[in-house]
Amino acid sequence: MKPIDPELKEQIRAHLATSDNVRETARQFKVSPATVMKIRDEKPDEFEQLRTDKKIAMIEKIWASLEDAAELGHDMIRQAKRGERDIPLNQISTYYGTLYDKMALMKGESTANTAFTVKLEGEAAEWAK
Repeated sequence: MKPIDPELKEQIRAHLATSDNVRETARQFKVSPATVMKIRDEKPDEFEQLRTDKKIAMIEKIWASLEDAAELGHDMIRQAKRGERDIPLNQISTYYGTLYDKMALMKGESTANTAFTVKLEGEAAEWAK
């Protein structure tokens, strides 16, 4: 088996850093999964740093998109308040609910509504007294 070109190795590492799927990477670059694993394992610290860097870059892109979406939403609501745009109430509610959920997730808080009420009737209500 001939040695793999260093540039191809770097492409494989970069792909693995974003997908972490050995078989898919092997298929895309037309090499065996064993070759992909060997390349991954050659520089494990470098590979982990690359993955961390890719994650940070992705988080930054997502954050920028969230900021843009929030700004757009606020602009649209201001336009609606001035009578320049009509926005159905359910869309405003969804917008604010989504922002609230994202904010709660960033704070490590739950976004699920876990409270519930049980109403007992008949014999069960009497028994529960």
